[in-house]
Amino acid sequence: MANHIDPVCGMQVEDKKAAGLSEHDGVTYYFDSEECMSLFNQHPEQYPAKSDKGSLAIPAGDETE
Repeated sequence: MANHIDPVCGMQVEDKKAAGLSEHDGVTYYFDSEECMSLFNQHPEQYPAKSDKGSLAIPAGDETE
């Protein structure tokens, strides 16, 4: 089992226990609730991109120095 981060609420989600999943720009996202999945699917560009390691990454241009 792999753990993922729900991009909407930040909760850890086990892939086999996820309430749903969605793909955006070739990346699969896992959700702890159908509500989070629905919010993500309405505007996926509003949520942080996922890095290769499965954690959430700050989109380019949003870094604070």
